[in-house]
Amino acid sequence: MSQHHSVGYHENGSQQQQRQQQQLSHLIQPPTSRGNDGYGRYSNGSGAAPQETFTIDAPKGKLGVVIDTPYQSNTGTTMPIVHAVKDSSPIADRIQVGDKLIAVDEEDVTSMSAIQVSKLLARKSEQSVRKLTIVRTARGRGGIY
Repeated sequence: MSQHHSVGYHENGSQQQQRQQQQLSHLIQPPTSRGNDGYGRYSNGSGAAPQETFTIDAPKGKLGVVIDTPYQSNTGTTMPIVHAVKDSSPIADRIQVGDKLIAVDEEDVTSMSAIQVSKLLARKSEQSVRKLTIVRTARGRGGIY
């Protein structure tokens, strides 16, 4: 069943960033012998659609994005995806329905429910920028549109 929702140890900054990148690295499909096409897209040669990973610097305030966490039958898990984008969204030109949200400010959100992700975004809504890490699967024959 899917759900959707409208939106003691101290490390220095570089240690924290390195640790967070390592935690997220398993979520991003690495390039294979087919390689990257130069636009952040790649194919693993399996016939699966290429994916691109990118970040969006989201401004403070409401984002106008509805997050859903549908069951992924191919992995047996759920993952936050963009269910809807309001026309008034300040990031409407950069995010699409179907985009997978894998991190907020480099914090892994892949195992969070839609409500948990929405609450996290709301807690950070007064920050001047929230960094959203997105995985987008190519659509169409020629790649990502």
